[in-house]
Amino acid sequence: MSFQLTKIQIDTLNSLLDVYEKSATYKGKNIKNQSFSIQPEKIFNEYNGDYTDQDEVETFNSDMQCLVNRDYVFLNYINGTAVISKIELNTDSLKEIYLVLKREDIT
Repeated sequence: MSFQLTKIQIDTLNSLLDVYEKSATYKGKNIKNQSFSIQPEKIFNEYNGDYTDQDEVETFNSDMQCLVNRDYVFLNYINGTAVISKIELNTDSLKEIYLVLKREDIT
């Protein structure tokens, strides 16, 4: 596979899988549909900081867009801006995400 994940992309996907693996859905005990998401600040602490280098923000946004293009995540934005408010796991791609991360699904 020629697709190479960046550290930010790996950290994002691992964080999303951590959220997923702590859920009732993962344990097979869910009674309603769940979504699994994180805020960008979980990966990039200064994402919305007043003094954050905009080149770093653009790199982060670009990395997240690459994950969207691979169908690994969905992005929610703040009021039609380019500012990401939430990164959501695409559960339809779980199998591929586990493979790409070389992470084992323990179920």
